[in-house]
Amino acid sequence: MNILYILGNGFDLSLGLDTSYRSFLKHYLNSHQPNTDPFIKDFQDEVWKDIETWTDLETNLGQWLNDKVTRERAIAVHDDLVNELSLYMKNEQERLKPEAKVREQILSNMANVSHHLNRNLDSRDITNYILKHVNNTPHVINTITLNYTDTFERLALKEGENVFQCTDNKINFLFNRPIHVHGTVDEGIVLGVNDEKQIHNKQLVKENSIQNRFIKTSTINNVYRTGFEEQVTNAIDAAHLICVYGTSFGKTDKRIWNRIMNRVVNKNVQVILFHYGIETFGGNEGPKMVDKVEKMNRLFVSYGIASDTGRPVSIPSNLLGVYNSDIFNIKVDVLNQKPVYLPDEAEMLARTQKSIEEALRVK
Repeated sequence: MNILYILGNGFDLSLGLDTSYRSFLKHYLNSHQPNTDPFIKDFQDEVWKDIETWTDLETNLGQWLNDKVTRERAIAVHDDLVNELSLYMKNEQERLKPEAKVREQILSNMANVSHHLNRNLDSRDITNYILKHVNNTPHVINTITLNYTDTFERLALKEGENVFQCTDNKINFLFNRPIHVHGTVDEGIVLGVNDEKQIHNKQLVKENSIQNRFIKTSTINNVYRTGFEEQVTNAIDAAHLICVYGTSFGKTDKRIWNRIMNRVVNKNVQVILFHYGIETFGGNEGPKMVDKVEKMNRLFVSYGIASDTGRPVSIPSNLLGVYNSDIFNIKVDVLNQKPVYLPDEAEMLARTQKSIEEALRVK
């Protein structure tokens, strides 16, 4: 049996890391060193005006590329964002201190997903589904991470391992190293939209230099040529059970959600969507919880093939939503003190010189 996990930023956030786009943008605007490039300064001023909207960074980048944005301005802004985002995420991932007991807990939870579904009948149904696909060969567990960090490897796999084998309840499991479809902080990150339709300026998007920066498939296939896009497709197509955790199903990854929905509808593959929320439902509030889950399930389905018909989105029976599961509620030792992002000496001198010049102008 092949089980596929797709991990979003909620995985890092659950560990105590501050890896949201909201946190990055606050750092980018408040701690970013003074830049003489007017393109970048103007971009930062624009983000400041509506920072909450910009927390959906990739979608807004596509809309920001309007008819007023030149090729030079777009390239300058994207290159600066990518450099700063890489540094920020790298500092965040270094705050994580992995432990052996955490590794065992993560692998065991992933191998026993039916134990973390909250409702008894959900657990029974998923257990029966898994049993239908059990054979003598080891279960293969693949992971696609949408994150730039290497937190999953640090916690779940030994350094240098490409495949890890473990036995849980007398069943053998093979864990493959995760596919970083959006790249990593060390090997280059992917920051952009799903396709040309999500970029406002239809003329500018025709240029290779823009496509290779702002369209994810172009960055993956033409710039870094990692093969990750093909690996993602193969992993989805081979999976009997797909578990999605910690993602808001953003439309800038629509091709991934669309591929999964094709498997759900055409191959009757079981999908589990792990939803997070701040609400707690207890006592007689079960119906409210179901309403919440159905709303989030419907959002996921809307990015799939069902939305292309123009009819109201229906939720397939083999798509299960689970609210506030404990599957990745892992207690890890995270450095509480956030790193200090210090400028280099040249930047410090430039900032001092600028302050002196401004003071002289005031006088």
